[in-house]
Amino acid sequence: MFNDKDFRKRVFLRIMAEPASLYPSLGGLSLLLLQWGFNVGEPVVTFLGLGSLIIGSGMFGMNLLSSTKFAERVFEDMRTEELEGKEHELDILDQELRKDNDARDENLLCELRNLNRLLNDKALCQKKISSITYNVNELYDHCVGQLRTNLNLRDELRLLDPASKAYEVIRDQRERIIGDIGQTVENLRDSLTKLLAMDGEDEEKFVELNNDLADTLEIARKVDLEMEGLKKGEGIRRKRKA
Repeated sequence: MFNDKDFRKRVFLRIMAEPASLYPSLGGLSLLLLQWGFNVGEPVVTFLGLGSLIIGSGMFGMNLLSSTKFAERVFEDMRTEELEGKEHELDILDQELRKDNDARDENLLCELRNLNRLLNDKALCQKKISSITYNVNELYDHCVGQLRTNLNLRDELRLLDPASKAYEVIRDQRERIIGDIGQTVENLRDSLTKLLAMDGEDEEKFVELNNDLADTLEIARKVDLEMEGLKKGEGIRRKRKA
């Protein structure tokens, strides 16, 4: 998610750059500097300079008091930047996944991205689904992480003898990962379909759906731990053979 320090800094800079406070402040400061630099003693120049600074400072203070609207704009900007960054990373992942004759992984990634766009649709985001959104995003990240793991395992297979036991183990791991991702994508698809069909006031169904997603996420995490254990075990076996 977002860095809190960076978020606060950007909100402050956004408030400072607001024209209603920035222009009067710059104008007033410029008048005072001109008066000092050219030794202009006209009281009207001093009055205009100080008055503009006071107006700019006052507007800045008012904007600070109503900083919520600026925070919302910054949040949307940072959210857009984050989504665009993720999309770029997934474009690169998609290109890598296409470098073999197995289309299952890139097809799953394509469906995942479509489901994620559906979740981030403005009409859907208007519903009170913060906890559901969290679980869906966690499952989405889990699947993307599994696809990256599968890509690494594919590269490992290319270095192994197809007749070796290690090759067989890694090949089976890849198949299990593909199956796990496929099941999770199916669950996500069903959950979002139900969510779209729900009435925003049906709290009981929201809770039920959220519980289902939480269960799916728990299973996904257990699979991650099991796969990590298998990976470590295979690594130890390789070291012993070496």
